[in-house]
Amino acid sequence: HEIWCPTRFVQKAIAEKSSRTVKFMPPTIEVEEPEEFDRSQFKLPADSFLFLFVFDFKSHVLRKNPMGCIRAFRKAFPKGDEAAGLVIKSMDGDRYPDEFRCLTDEAQNDPRIILIDATFTVQEVLGLMKVCDAFVSLHRSEGIGLCLAQSMLLGKPVIATNYSGNTDFTLPDNSCLVEFKLIPVKEGEYPFWEGQVWADPSVDQAASYMQKLVADKTYCKKVAEAGRSYIKTFHSAEAVGKVYRSRL
Repeated sequence: HEIWCPTRFVQKAIAEKSSRTVKFMPPTIEVEEPEEFDRSQFKLPADSFLFLFVFDFKSHVLRKNPMGCIRAFRKAFPKGDEAAGLVIKSMDGDRYPDEFRCLTDEAQNDPRIILIDATFTVQEVLGLMKVCDAFVSLHRSEGIGLCLAQSMLLGKPVIATNYSGNTDFTLPDNSCLVEFKLIPVKEGEYPFWEGQVWADPSVDQAASYMQKLVADKTYCKKVAEAGRSYIKTFHSAEAVGKVYRSRL
């Protein structure tokens, strides 16, 4: 009788095609904070400021845009001796050999860029988020942006494209929002591509945010604390449950 959508972005898409009542009903974001992980378990450098991006090749590499993260990182830290690194955690790269090869080619010859293609448990992914310093997502489109929300709840500052589902919770005062221009989705880039658009985020602005998070510890802490507070306040089971109960 009624369709509930986890973000306004999804709500808008469905409402355009459905005769049913379509409501935005926010999701619960709660994680059990992992305590048993450290960087050595993931073979990560101990002293670098580490940016993290997590994606699944099945979710379409062009939409997730890990190459954008690599380009922004290299632009932010061009000398190569800065105490910063980029971790890209993917899965199912073996099932998409051409796309995986493009990713490895983009990252080659830079030991600061660490590629991990493996299937992790949920707790291992959360552990990886916990031991890194910031999460960056230069996606072209997201239904929700769950990893962004989880990272915020774990107290990590996030850099995110200011477009699509994540904009319900990544706000100017709790995230580093990257501006974009809308571009056409090309043939073969995504299912039902005809007539669709998605975001082309600014690599320059993302790089600037990366530099600021590394250089300005006060700013980094402020963004992280604001993000954590927002997710805890508005996406706890109690807060979301009240919204659902009221609607029911």
